[in-house]
Amino acid sequence: MRTLILISALFLGFSPVGLAQLPEWAQSYGSTLPFPRATHLTGFGMARLTSQDGSALDQAKAQAASDLIKKIQVTVSSDMVSISKEVDGKFSSSLTSVVQSVSTLQLEGIEYLTAKDNTTFYALAFVKRNELAEAYTERLRASFARLQAMLTQAAEQEKLNSQEAVRQYLAALPRFAELLEWVALVRALSAKTLASEDIGVPMRSSAIEFLAFREQELHAKVNALLQKSITSLDEAATSVAQRFQLQGMAIGAIQVLDLNYQDSDFSSAFGAFFARKLEAQLAALPKRHQESQVVRGNYWERSGSIELLLLAQTTTGEKIGSVSLTFPKSLIPKDLEIKPRNFEQALKDQKVIADGALVDGDIGVEVWTNKGRNLERVVFQEGDKVELYFRVNQPAFLRLTYLLSTGQRVLLEEKFYIGLDKVNQVVKYPAELVCSAPFGVERLIVTAFSSEPPKPNVKLEKISGEEYEVLVESLSQTLTKTRGLKKSASSQDLKLGETTLTITTMPRLRQ
Repeated sequence: MRTLILISALFLGFSPVGLAQLPEWAQSYGSTLPFPRATHLTGFGMARLTSQDGSALDQAKAQAASDLIKKIQVTVSSDMVSISKEVDGKFSSSLTSVVQSVSTLQLEGIEYLTAKDNTTFYALAFVKRNELAEAYTERLRASFARLQAMLTQAAEQEKLNSQEAVRQYLAALPRFAELLEWVALVRALSAKTLASEDIGVPMRSSAIEFLAFREQELHAKVNALLQKSITSLDEAATSVAQRFQLQGMAIGAIQVLDLNYQDSDFSSAFGAFFARKLEAQLAALPKRHQESQVVRGNYWERSGSIELLLLAQTTTGEKIGSVSLTFPKSLIPKDLEIKPRNFEQALKDQKVIADGALVDGDIGVEVWTNKGRNLERVVFQEGDKVELYFRVNQPAFLRLTYLLSTGQRVLLEEKFYIGLDKVNQVVKYPAELVCSAPFGVERLIVTAFSSEPPKPNVKLEKISGEEYEVLVESLSQTLTKTRGLKKSASSQDLKLGETTLTITTMPRLRQ
């Protein structure tokens, strides 16, 4: 289902010359709110006035909405890790698909407070947690009832025409991704874990467990009805493309992102290689239209086989395809690494970063590269140039900490300043990096400070012949010290923000 952002703007404090006293939420860049955080979720944005005031106001609103949605995405991702542990990993593939699903999240019912002074527009996006959670719960019940009807019809058709039944079952699969996303949103908004009975199923289980089980059950049924063995990676890519086509996926401008390994947020040589094969197969399909589409996916090693789970969405968030496929691991050439290098260390770093993360930081900060951002699977091959871009919703000093695949923690930048004149604008980092060995999973941690940050504890060290400032403390100690500044009595006026970027580096793939 396509969703739209609904806007209700309340204009505050406008005088004929635009110099009225700013409300406190604008003066504090969204840190001080006019309503409790327990009942409202917010995002802040600002934009410099231009000759077209309407354009600056729209920019401020868009940035505020983006900041709000990002907070929900981070919360949902964290929740899925927790739920996966609760259900002992039984539905890890389905829960991973929820994270993929919310990558294009758009919310209904966003409201805005706005203000301006003589230089800047300010916007505070907000939603009422309980009201939005109730709206999604109601939508869940109605949508699940429609899904049940689709599955009943497909089961009846199975007795008459198995091929038509497969088509109908496949058409139902994207609905599960939509429903699981809504269940996760309700939990993120209200901290309530929906039970099966909340969506109309009289069973003693959580709604997310029930839906994940039914989704896996339906994928298994489709695979059994198709009964086709896969004998090459080309056949695997062809089979995935055909299933997307049977779901009614109309191919237009399409991007297949490098597949991530298991439940992680990083890829491998195989993940990148298979994504290219699939993208070529999808591009060859005859039916075309103009809307851009993105396919995200993960893969799991299951003893002697590989299990793929892929989700296709439009850029507006509509779920248009969901495919699960299993094939023998032996089909993957020996020179294609299935598991990312330094995988175990990368998982440990991922956990350290996630523990105590600033989900609702005072400063909204974004980072991406010339090859995309986290949700777009950032993979660089040997020799590629790496360019970094930032955007903040208020003036800030950025500290850049880079975790190499070797485990070393390099201070790339101590205090890169983005001033008021660059707020809400894309700012390119002046230094340019080049992808080189050693390869593996690497991470960039961007910490934003409202005032000049304290000097970190570093030592000079040579890495691959180049001299770098390397952090002396462990990753955990570094993050604890930085995040702890927000709680320090002597730093009450200090505002912080944080984001991370995961980068997979690898040798150049064969053509």
